[in-house]
Amino acid sequence: MTAKPKSYWRMAFRAGQGGRDDWQPCLRYGVAVLGNPKRPDLSNVPKSEFRTFWRYHPAGGSSGSNQGSHCNFRYRMQEGDVIYVKSGASIVGKGRITGPYEYRPADLVRNSRLSDWAYFRRVRWERDFPPITAEMAPLTLSPKGAVLFTVLRLDGERLEELLAAEKKLRGSSKQEGTTPRRPREPKGRMVKGLTVVEGKRAKREIEFQVRNRAIIAEKKRQSEGKCEVCGFATADQYSDLAHDILIGHHLVPLGGAARTRKTMLDDIAILCPNCHQAMHSTSPPLTVKQLQRKLRFSWD
Repeated sequence: MTAKPKSYWRMAFRAGQGGRDDWQPCLRYGVAVLGNPKRPDLSNVPKSEFRTFWRYHPAGGSSGSNQGSHCNFRYRMQEGDVIYVKSGASIVGKGRITGPYEYRPADLVRNSRLSDWAYFRRVRWERDFPPITAEMAPLTLSPKGAVLFTVLRLDGERLEELLAAEKKLRGSSKQEGTTPRRPREPKGRMVKGLTVVEGKRAKREIEFQVRNRAIIAEKKRQSEGKCEVCGFATADQYSDLAHDILIGHHLVPLGGAARTRKTMLDDIAILCPNCHQAMHSTSPPLTVKQLQRKLRFSWD
């Protein structure tokens, strides 16, 4: 019997923003990958020294989301954990980690498509996974906040939403007596100038808990464009995008509630994308005060 995974993750295998998506070779060779080949080997770097090492290494980086993704992949992922694969606006794959962190393993980097990556983990990918669209899992695939992280831990409302969507799709497939088909992987090298047909409309049902957008909008209006944890003023950086970037966080998680309930303005915290992700890095989520105590600096 397969043990229950300790953690669930969402990953994307795209080489840089707007770069090539390497999900197909990862599927073919049974791996998850991260980082360009100039990234340093983390094999002998203790977790307690990672932040300092990464910040000052010439091939590291100062981005919080970048640092967090590499820390997750090297230190927090464990054998037996589950990875969901994001490609574009869909979850297209699912697999279970079967091996430890590896730095540019020789048997894999010989492949031209995998030579552009630094960090590897062996994964047993499912071959019959039904793709999940953004309409079915908006929290997991939303372009606000979550997209900043290449390696994102899934818990709380995001995980509940994704598991419900997957269960719904698999149930529909069994009722229809069919198994969702995965497009055939091209043999050999990728075909240049490949043309496919996309845009077909499809309708699927999913059960989820309805959130009231009006109270979130009012709370954002009262927030003056500031994160309640770190004080980051989005209006100073993003002009008219400020309130769209902020995220309304339920202080008492709505996911998993057995019945409807009343929500007041004081039950909502307005957070920047980074603090919202950090809030959900534990289960149950951290409180505002708990996360503030972990801050190295504040924008206030």
